Amino acid sequence: MNLTKNLPQEINAEQACLGSCLLDEDAFFITVETLSPNDFYKGEHKTIYKLMVDMLQTGVNVDLVTITSGLNEVGKLEKIGGVTYLTNLVNSVPTPKNIEHYVALIQKASIKRAQHGLLTAVNDGQMTIDDALTELETLNNIEIKEETLQMLLEKTLMEVTKGTEFTFGIRSLNKYIGGLDRGELLTIGGWTSQCKSVAGMQMAINQCKCGKGVLFLSTEMTPQEVSRRLLGNLELIPIMRIRKNNLTDEEQNRLQRRAKQISGEWNLNIKKVFSMTDANKYVRKYKPDFLVFDYLQNLGEQDYTSTSNNIIELQRMTLRNGLGTVCLSQFNRNNEEIREPRLSDLRQSGRIEEVSNIVLLLYWKERLQMINPERFGGEEPEEMKILISKNRDGTIGRIGVNIFPEYARMEHISFTQYQPDLYQGGGK
Repeated sequence: MNLTKNLPQEINAEQACLGSCLLDEDAFFITVETLSPNDFYKGEHKTIYKLMVDMLQTGVNVDLVTITSGLNEVGKLEKIGGVTYLTNLVNSVPTPKNIEHYVALIQKASIKRAQHGLLTAVNDGQMTIDDALTELETLNNIEIKEETLQMLLEKTLMEVTKGTEFTFGIRSLNKYIGGLDRGELLTIGGWTSQCKSVAGMQMAINQCKCGKGVLFLSTEMTPQEVSRRLLGNLELIPIMRIRKNNLTDEEQNRLQRRAKQISGEWNLNIKKVFSMTDANKYVRKYKPDFLVFDYLQNLGEQDYTSTSNNIIELQRMTLRNGLGTVCLSQFNRNNEEIREPRLSDLRQSGRIEEVSNIVLLLYWKERLQMINPERFGGEEPEEMKILISKNRDGTIGRIGVNIFPEYARMEHISFTQYQPDLYQGGGK
């Protein structure tokens, strides 16, 4: 008697699941979090899904074209039914939005097959009843993944004793914000030339010094440009002189020593990106703890809808991968008057305020007034304000910081006076 035909199986759900993964990246991530290749019943589906997972781990985007190419390269395309079968998988999907239902059906059938296997092993004398019961209990627990209230509160109290995961190099920000946790998104907004990239760079450097894995993604600068800013910041050498190679022998040696030191000690990757797909690819590849995205509006169209879609995808990526994320955002409208920025300036750029846990707005008044004294290095710092305009867990207000634009460096002011925000909207 062939018992294989009677084993629990959900072939239609497997087809819909694989098709959804090929159509929708979010559906693929949801599937990967729950299912392994062995959860699929049909051998062809195991082969397809295993290759998908392998591609994900190597940073290759998964879609109909790449999976077809991948299967062909390993000589398995015809064995799974060829391009026609893969196309049918995609066409069989009612909607990728039902992916969690498809995954649940596949997992349930997989557990039942495993239970059947345990009973067979006991009947055949290959396993004792006690061992089978132990395995059975493990299988049953797979289905129960939700946290109880007690578990949730205990986990929360454990996190409280540790404090926030990511603290800033600017002590006054730590005092009033408390840092950033995994899964949280901090947005730094401002008009052009208000040192948003400097703020992002300073936060990235601080996390590197704390031993975190950091990914710096830029939509406007090449990795070489970012690296110049990094070295200028650390060695207090003006970036323009590094760019022109107008350096003394001593400065050249300092830069070389610093480059060697951080390349050996820091877990930092710097990449230029052109889309959120690129960003997702690098996050999957490098698996960072902390992400700096510079800057949001430079991805394709700058209209409200496109920017909203991108910030929502960045939030999903932050939550999905447990990142601490800093997103730099530029206001769409020019500043026609010299004033502090407001949250309303940010709202015109998309749904950035809504999805951000914390919003900081930068205000460098002298730069807006076009007061730009030449700086060659060694001068007293400029002073600018950071407006804590949104903070889900704490206070809002203003703090002062020192800026060294020639070094792309931001520093704490030792005795900065915190000014509480006494009005709505984060700016007068």
